[in-house]
Amino acid sequence: MPATITIPDFFNAQQTVNTLPALGGSTQAGSLPVAIASNDPVTISLAALQAAIASNSTAALQTAGNATLTGIVTAITTPQTAGGQTIYRLIAAATTNAQLVKSSAGQLYSMVLFNGSAGTVFVKLYNTATAPTAGAGTPVMTIGLAAGASLPLSYEWGIAFSAGIGLTITGAAADADTTAVAAGVIVNLGVK
Repeated sequence: MPATITIPDFFNAQQTVNTLPALGGSTQAGSLPVAIASNDPVTISLAALQAAIASNSTAALQTAGNATLTGIVTAITTPQTAGGQTIYRLIAAATTNAQLVKSSAGQLYSMVLFNGSAGTVFVKLYNTATAPTAGAGTPVMTIGLAAGASLPLSYEWGIAFSAGIGLTITGAAADADTTAVAAGVIVNLGVK
């Protein structure tokens, strides 16, 4: 009885998953065929899954027996010494802090923000290959942060930026705002 691993709706590569070839049978829309050897638990590394999706192939996931897996799949990741996120860190000055975090396409996986200033600030992220200018262009994301607040955010599958990643920090939420902030805002981003 053919079955598949269903990739969640929030998975960025959904369109790619839909085009993967079946392993000897048909697949359901939005699912990735995975062959396993028996009814024993199967571990598929996140790196193997990402490689299979990137190469539009299921070869990296195929095991002996051509059995298939259905239902909920638990992924267990193993820490590695290389290949992880690059950490970007900014201790803001009393400006709009226009910064180019990454000059080429990439993904944002985590963010830890702290507002050590006396007023609310707005961290704005842009899809750009050059440093953004506060008040110009439209941010992809705007995060408000009250005085004294900290905010850890994690995006398991990453948020894609097709051109690059830029940021500004302003004193108001409007896209066109150019209000400089007081020093003391700390931004830490995990990107790849």
